[in-house]
Amino acid sequence: MKTALLIVDAQNLFCHSDGNFGCHYSDRSFITINKTIERIRGLIWHALRHHMSVVYLCSNKHARSGHEGRWQTDIVTALKPPPLYPLLFSRRGGDYREPILSRAVLDYFRDHFISHVIIAGFYGHLCVVRATMEALRAPLFVTVASACAYPTITARKQRSLREHFLQKEILTESAGYFLQFKSYTEIIA
Repeated sequence: MKTALLIVDAQNLFCHSDGNFGCHYSDRSFITINKTIERIRGLIWHALRHHMSVVYLCSNKHARSGHEGRWQTDIVTALKPPPLYPLLFSRRGGDYREPILSRAVLDYFRDHFISHVIIAGFYGHLCVVRATMEALRAPLFVTVASACAYPTITARKQRSLREHFLQKEILTESAGYFLQFKSYTEIIA
């Protein structure tokens, strides 16, 4: 089973104090965001050491170019991918009705024989959860790096998500092993 690390929405919009969402966060929140960024950097290092694909998922096709006027949707500097890393796009023009895991993302996983994704990223209660749900529907094995998401996906939220996925028939009791929540240390061990 090949594994990929999927980093969701690590953009200035969410991760920087001048971002549209970030400007509303407290200083205490940025301590947590910076810890999350460091954990994600650790996951990237771990993934590369184990020859996993590292895939960045964002809504800006110019996320690594630094085009003026697109700073909000640029990937935060601490996590900016090197030129050869795959940078895939979640939706065109910010249309939130479109799937986060676009056809291009799912094709990339299929073409590279990836059947397991580790998901980390930002805006955890929305984008990370949607990416998880869509990956399960693909169907892929999914591990959510619970402490590598902001806001953190707590144990209570994990139980709630499992129940929601069971109700929506995205998961069945017998296929529950398709979804795992693991801490940073469990993943890199």
